[in-house]
Amino acid sequence: MSIETNKSLVQHYITEVINTGQIGLIDAYWVSEEAAAHVRRELSMLCQAFPDLHCVVEQQIAEGDAVVTRWSMAGTQSGPFYGISPTGRTAHWDGVAISRLAEGKFTEDWVLPDKLAIMQQLGAIPLPGASPLPPVPSNS
Repeated sequence: MSIETNKSLVQHYITEVINTGQIGLIDAYWVSEEAAAHVRRELSMLCQAFPDLHCVVEQQIAEGDAVVTRWSMAGTQSGPFYGISPTGRTAHWDGVAISRLAEGKFTEDWVLPDKLAIMQQLGAIPLPGASPLPPVPSNS
């Protein structure tokens, strides 16, 4: 596959799977069922925590079978996220994914999100030199 085709595949995956939360479409993008299962677990958790999740491709660089994508994401936390109860807060974060593709499918994907930014925006980790965010009132 050409470099441009690989870049387009990554962009399409983000648009069709991540931005719509259609987890069932993951298998069509992955060579290995084992890898697809791992991605499905991670993305399911993320989409449950941030049901309005939206990802934007900021930049892509590709060479051979590898595509590096710099992206930004945003979502409102209305489900649990790594032990953090729903806060109703919106978080914005950046990240990089290094994807390897073969014959129009992902073979590997290393995703490096800025989890510190997410945790700070959700109030789990205070910003340096700042007062901690006030707790979110419970609905009970």
